Amino acid sequence: DGQYHFPTRKGQNQTFTYDRAKLAGVEALLELLMEGVARGHFVPTDNPDDCSFCDFSDICRASRDPYGKTSSPMAEWSKEQVGIPLRPAVEQLKQVRAFED
Repeated sequence: DGQYHFPTRKGQNQTFTYDRAKLAGVEALLELLMEGVARGHFVPTDNPDDCSFCDFSDICRASRDPYGKTSSPMAEWSKEQVGIPLRPAVEQLKQVRAFED
């Protein structure tokens, strides 16, 4: 089993527990992510909604409009790159996204 803790004030010390069945693909996913880090591939998300959870969104110029919609120039760039074949770093992002399906 595994647990994920949100120890911050914002996270309200919530804990999420996952059983072994839910963690089955995590080892392969972590290996894929660490391989990207080792190769120096730090591709931004292709989904601007991911930026609404990031404490460092200012670095990527992500912003939220008065209605709560997040926009991110870096996410838009990444989304464009995903459509271009033979981009190793972006191919890794596609593989990571496939784990979510």
